[in-house]
Amino acid sequence: MENPRPSLYYFVLQLLRSETERTHQVTEQLEGHSPPCKNKCEDLDKRIYRIIERCPDFKEEGDMLDYLRTIGHDLAG
Repeated sequence: MENPRPSLYYFVLQLLRSETERTHQVTEQLEGHSPPCKNKCEDLDKRIYRIIERCPDFKEEGDMLDYLRTIGHDLAG
Protein backbone atom coordinates (compact mmCIF):
# COMPACT_ATOMS: atom_id res chain seq x y z
CA MET A 1 0.00 0.00 0.00
CA GLU A 2 2.68 2.45 -1.08
CA ASN A 3 1.50 5.99 -1.59
CA PRO A 4 3.25 7.61 -4.57
CA ARG A 5 2.57 11.11 -3.24
CA PRO A 6 3.89 11.94 0.22
CA SER A 7 1.40 13.62 2.49
CA LEU A 8 1.01 14.44 6.14
CA TYR A 9 -1.73 11.85 6.45
CA TYR A 10 0.50 9.11 5.01
CA PHE A 11 3.36 10.15 7.32
CA VAL A 12 1.14 10.00 10.42
CA LEU A 13 -0.27 6.65 9.28
CA GLN A 14 3.26 5.22 9.03
CA LEU A 15 4.13 6.59 12.48
CA LEU A 16 1.06 4.90 13.96
CA ARG A 17 1.96 1.59 12.32
CA SER A 18 5.51 1.85 13.62
CA GLU A 19 4.29 2.68 17.12
CA THR A 20 1.90 -0.28 17.09
CA GLU A 21 4.69 -2.62 16.00
CA ARG A 22 7.07 -1.34 18.69
CA THR A 23 4.40 -1.59 21.37
CA HIS A 24 3.77 -5.19 20.34
CA GLN A 25 7.51 -5.98 20.49
CA VAL A 26 7.86 -4.41 23.95
CA THR A 27 4.83 -6.33 25.21
CA GLU A 28 6.27 -9.61 23.93
CA GLN A 29 9.63 -8.92 25.59
CA LEU A 30 7.95 -8.07 28.88
CA GLU A 31 6.13 -11.39 28.68
CA GLY A 32 9.48 -13.16 28.35
CA HIS A 33 9.69 -13.77 24.60
CA SER A 34 13.11 -13.30 23.03
CA PRO A 35 13.64 -10.57 20.44
CA PRO A 36 13.12 -11.80 16.87
CA CYS A 37 16.59 -10.73 15.69
CA LYS A 38 18.49 -12.59 18.39
CA ASN A 39 18.62 -15.99 16.68
CA LYS A 40 19.56 -14.48 13.32
CA CYS A 41 22.33 -12.40 14.91
CA GLU A 42 23.66 -15.39 16.84
CA ASP A 43 23.82 -17.45 13.63
CA LEU A 44 25.71 -14.67 11.88
CA ASP A 45 28.15 -14.42 14.80
CA LYS A 46 28.81 -18.16 14.64
CA ARG A 47 29.45 -18.06 10.89
CA ILE A 48 31.84 -15.12 11.23
CA TYR A 49 33.66 -16.80 14.12
CA ARG A 50 34.18 -19.95 12.00
CA ILE A 51 35.64 -17.83 9.20
CA ILE A 52 37.96 -16.01 11.61
CA GLU A 53 39.18 -19.37 12.91
CA ARG A 54 40.16 -20.28 9.33
CA CYS A 55 42.19 -17.09 8.84
CA PRO A 56 45.58 -18.81 9.40
CA ASP A 57 44.71 -21.32 6.65
CA PHE A 58 44.04 -18.49 4.21
CA LYS A 59 47.29 -16.77 5.25
CA GLU A 60 49.32 -19.94 4.65
CA GLU A 61 47.83 -20.27 1.19
CA GLY A 62 48.44 -16.57 0.52
CA ASP A 63 44.83 -16.06 -0.44
CA MET A 64 43.68 -13.16 1.73
CA LEU A 65 41.46 -11.82 -1.06
CA ASP A 66 39.46 -15.06 -0.97
CA TYR A 67 39.28 -14.74 2.82
CA LEU A 68 37.79 -11.26 2.55
CA ARG A 69 35.45 -12.44 -0.19
CA THR A 70 34.25 -15.26 2.10
CA ILE A 71 33.50 -12.78 4.90
CA GLY A 72 31.65 -10.49 2.50
CA HIS A 73 29.63 -13.39 1.12
CA ASP A 74 28.56 -14.48 4.62
CA LEU A 75 27.63 -10.96 5.66
CA ALA A 76 25.57 -10.45 2.51
CA GLY A 77 23.46 -13.39 3.43
